[in-house]
Amino acid sequence: MNSPAAREILFEPWGLGDALIACAVMREEPGRFALACRPDWIPLLRAAMPEQDAEAFIPVDLKYTTRKRTAFFDTEGLKVPAMPFKAARVLTIRGDLRDFIIARRLFPGVRVRMSGLCSFVTRRSRLLDLPFALGLLRVRNRYRAWCDLTGIPFERLCSSYASRLPAAPPREAVIHVGAQWKSRQYPRARKLKEVLEVGGLRVEIAAGPGDQLPDGVGESGIRRYAGTAIVERLFNKPLVFANDSGPMHLAAFMGCPVVVAARVSNIEEWLPPLVRAVTSPRMPRGYRPDDAYCSDCVLDGWETYPVTHMDDWPVKTQ
Repeated sequence: MNSPAAREILFEPWGLGDALIACAVMREEPGRFALACRPDWIPLLRAAMPEQDAEAFIPVDLKYTTRKRTAFFDTEGLKVPAMPFKAARVLTIRGDLRDFIIARRLFPGVRVRMSGLCSFVTRRSRLLDLPFALGLLRVRNRYRAWCDLTGIPFERLCSSYASRLPAAPPREAVIHVGAQWKSRQYPRARKLKEVLEVGGLRVEIAAGPGDQLPDGVGESGIRRYAGTAIVERLFNKPLVFANDSGPMHLAAFMGCPVVVAARVSNIEEWLPPLVRAVTSPRMPRGYRPDDAYCSDCVLDGWETYPVTHMDDWPVKTQ
């Protein structure tokens, strides 16, 4: 019996958006990679990537990557995952030394290659961030970072995203208000819904099970999607308006036309291929986010409503 082929491990144990960025390159070459990520995300990722085998996802539950951590480097409950294949190497783009150390522990004897140290350090220093904030240096997009680390051409990734777009502009829209913190949440969802409906779209406001709602939006006016239900909803490829959040990455991954409203951090670092960004003049331009980034403050300074014309919307090449 032949032994299973070795796989490269994409190490991304943080948020859903982070895992989906890694999945973007993983999807390009099925069988080459496996993704080490939080167990919470695996059912959703499997639903979004039915072509991937079950062995492609490795559950890694690290307390320091959640809001439940008790210390900067909280590794309570750390367990070495069982794998039916040999790890060829481990890759990570975060530049976080905690990830590097834990990857070495979880995959002993396997080479760990890390990029992103510059962006990780710069995010924590106003002085180091100054040339990026002034536009003298450009921030690194995380999709490009994974492409660079894995050797997959970014243009190929963009073509893959383009091939999944609908053939014509959709006639329904989903405004997903989900965000881990209210500071990242576009606050005028109800007004945006009214504007889109005047334009002839059928509009739904969506949220995750535990998402806080913007002012003026009540439970009776939304639909909450739990588990893999949001994946099923996005299979129809509606136009999606989202925050800089996991739902933005998921909608783009599923082939939906996506508009993202950006205010609290530089969306250029996170922007998926072909997603349109409507940015606030007060959006930070470097790696450092707004001081209220990880808070539940409701920020001002957003665009009135992030609507773009549909007549030039990108559609699939016929």
